[in-house]
Amino acid sequence: MLVDEYTADGQCAVFPEMTGDLTISTVDFSFGDFGLTLPVLFKVAIKNEQTNTLWMYSEASFIKIRLEDVLKKCQLGDRIILITVDQEYALPHHEIVVKSGC
Repeated sequence: MLVDEYTADGQCAVFPEMTGDLTISTVDFSFGDFGLTLPVLFKVAIKNEQTNTLWMYSEASFIKIRLEDVLKKCQLGDRIILITVDQEYALPHHEIVVKSGC
């Protein structure tokens, strides 16, 4: 999970050297801990920090995507924007800032 705290104030961040799969899933909090349940279909956009321009990473929808592939298109300070395809799902932590590892 990329979010630092699961509240409305939670922030998501990645570093350029990070690798792995980026996914969105529904979460079950019913037993005091959390568990992932259903995968959610999503699209990816990138918001350029310097120009404030938002552009689609791909026209494709994803269940998972390699984070390092998305990061290749980003600069420090850019934001990866996750967009659910179905309005049924809430995604309060949809922006992931690309931060310096220093």
